[in-house]
This record gives sequence, C-alpha cells and structure tokens, in this order.
Amino acid sequence: MTGPSLSWHHHQGADLLSRASFESLGADHITSAMPRAAPLEYRLDKATLEKLYNEQGLSTIQIAERYGSYSSNVIVLMEKYGISRRPRGRKKTARPGAT
Repeated sequence: MTGPSLSWHHHQGADLLSRASFESLGADHITSAMPRAAPLEYRLDKATLEKLYNEQGLSTIQIAERYGSYSSNVIVLMEKYGISRRPRGRKKTARPGAT
C-alpha cells in the first residue's frame, strides 16, 4: 500500500483514524505512523525539572529514563529553562578516617 503516511490523528485535527483501520494498513505503515510522545518540554515543566535535578539530586540520565527520552534532551531543556548544571561526575564523599 503506497501513499502518504498516516497517523492516529490528522494534524489539522479533523480526520480521526480508528485503531482497527490503522492496523488494517499493515505492519509497514504501523511502525512509521505510530503516535510519538509529545516533546519533552511539553511533558516536563521547569518547576518539575528543578525539583528532580536540584532537590532530589537525579542525574540527567535518570530524568531522561523517567520520561522516555535522552539525557541530551534533558540538558537542552535545562539550558532553555536556565537551570544550572552540576559539575560532571559523582559526588565527592569523605573517605572514612579522613580529616
């Protein structure tokens, strides 16, 4: 079957495609037309990102995993929101017996 790639909904919002109709197109169309997650910035607001990163101490990798994204997307979003990043690497802890 050839023609334009279909999605769950038409971008103008007018034409809806039922799941049965969608699946009847065949596997070659299903993978290319599966609905994608909304961009990270629509799913992760500034306040939540600050809380996860600064208050809970999660890494950009851990945050990305929670939202099904990549750490590079989290970093870009942090830059957009003006959130300062911690130095790279693990937190330094004092060795037992060190003064």
